[in-house]
Amino acid sequence: MAELDSNAKHGVKLVVKDYPYAVDGLEVWDAMKAWNTDYIDIFYNDDSEIQKDTELQAWYKEYRTIGHGDKKQDVGAPGGSWPELNSKTSLAFVLTTMQWIATAMHAPINYGLYDYAGFMPYRPAITRRLIPDHGTQEWEEFQGDPEKFFLSVISDTDTTTTAMSVFEQVSAHAPNEEYIDERSPFWTDDEKVHTFNLRVSFTIQWLSKNRWVPGISKPSKNSSFS
Repeated sequence: MAELDSNAKHGVKLVVKDYPYAVDGLEVWDAMKAWNTDYIDIFYNDDSEIQKDTELQAWYKEYRTIGHGDKKQDVGAPGGSWPELNSKTSLAFVLTTMQWIATAMHAPINYGLYDYAGFMPYRPAITRRLIPDHGTQEWEEFQGDPEKFFLSVISDTDTTTTAMSVFEQVSAHAPNEEYIDERSPFWTDDEKVHTFNLRVSFTIQWLSKNRWVPGISKPSKNSSFS
C-alpha cells in the first residue's frame, strides 16, 4: 500500500492516494512517532547509550526471538522484519510500530467488525455447498430460487448466532478500557514527560474527532464505534 520515500510528508508514498484510512492513519503514526522520539530524547543522550543499554537490548532480543520466533532471523536483513536497535531513531521506530499495531491498525478492524460481519450474508463464516455447474440439478435449483439457494450455502443458524455473538463481543468497548490519549496524573513525576504526553494526547483527540481513525481515543456518545 505504500513505498518508502524520504521526500514524502510521512516518509512513505501511498500507492492509492485517496485511501482514507491510510491517509488519516499516517497522521496517527506521526503523532505516535513524535511522542516516542520526545520521550527517548529525555532519557538517552545519543545513539551509543542505546547500544550500551543491556536491559533494553535484552528486551528487544526477547521480543524478537521468543515473542516472534518465526521471524527471529530477519534482523537487519534487506526487507527483513526487524531493524537493528542501535540508535534513538531505530528505537522510536520499533516503539511506534508496536503501538501502531496494537492501537490504530487493529481498532478499525475490531470495532467495525460487527457492523460489517454481524449480518451473516455480508460475510458468511463458512460455505456449505459449492458453486453449481451449468446443467446440474443444483444449477436448476439456483436458477429457480437464488435467495433460497444462497441461504442453503452459507452458515446455518447455530453457526451464525455463535459468530454474531463473538463479533459483538470483540467489537465492544470495555468499561475499563484505556486509550492512548489518556494517562493517570500519577503515572510519572517527570514534568518533561507530562508535557510531551499532553501534546500527543491533544493531537490524538483532534485526530479522533476530525479523521477516520476509530478506536484510538474514547468514543463519544454519538460515535458509531461506541
